[in-house]
Amino acid sequence: MGTSRLNMKKLYRLVSSDDLEIYNLKESGELLFCKSVNPTKFNLKKIRHLIISAHFTNWDTKRIENIAYKPNSTVNMFASQSIYEKDKVFITLPYKSGNTDYWTQAWAPKNRLSPFLKTISKKIKIYPEALTINGSKKNTYWKSGPLILNSDNHSDFININFQEEFNHSISKNLNGFIFEPSIEFIIFKKKKPIGLIFSIFILLMSIIFIWFHSLNEIILEKNNPPTLYENNISGMKLLEIIQSSIPDGVIQNIKFDQRTDSTTYTFLSNTNALEFFILASEFSDTLSEWEISNEANVVTFKKKRDN
Repeated sequence: MGTSRLNMKKLYRLVSSDDLEIYNLKESGELLFCKSVNPTKFNLKKIRHLIISAHFTNWDTKRIENIAYKPNSTVNMFASQSIYEKDKVFITLPYKSGNTDYWTQAWAPKNRLSPFLKTISKKIKIYPEALTINGSKKNTYWKSGPLILNSDNHSDFININFQEEFNHSISKNLNGFIFEPSIEFIIFKKKKPIGLIFSIFILLMSIIFIWFHSLNEIILEKNNPPTLYENNISGMKLLEIIQSSIPDGVIQNIKFDQRTDSTTYTFLSNTNALEFFILASEFSDTLSEWEISNEANVVTFKKKRDN
């Protein structure tokens, strides 16, 4: 197991739903038992470091000789051995022993811990007892929930012993055991500062972009005011004047263009278009505001602009 130590004064051990043990923690990692209390009558918000017994957790180990093996931090290595769905359990990060080829990971059903999670601080760190308690120096056994455990030098982790086959003395608590906080549960996911900073940066850039874009539109509109057109179709007035001169069944379509203030007549033949052009040209007084042109089967009337 790891050799790191936490410099803290108190460590709490949740043995069962009605048993919470309190320990003093020496700088060496050695636990000194203080007392047991009922967790339902204890202010759990003051707890910053909590180990939970096998009553609430499960775990397993696996030997992987490939030294290049590095599992994803969110993977559940032993999902096939759990009766719970992925989103129904808390897990620890996969952890490799520094002395052997064994990997381990613990998981805890959320429904077992939920009554306690409602009343604890989000600053708390929760550890699986079976993967953070080292009893090798005491060379003894201890009870964790329904299980009897002891340290295994072969895997560097923990052995499970069955009570019906067991005839050794069992420690009543973890007094004198060593706490090695190398593995903890992922309970409250913390947002990384870099992610928050990046989100704020994107938001600010979006605001700046929108502001400059709006300012640019205002400047362009001021320097280049839009052309205003009369809210009528001049070609309709023209059509009223000369529609009586257009023979039936000779026009293919009529197009009105307000931007150019023009009206285009497309005829079925060049001959029809030429005859209409000659006829319309005779209305020189009535159509004095219009320039008339003919090209192939198209006759165009374009309103003259004032100089």
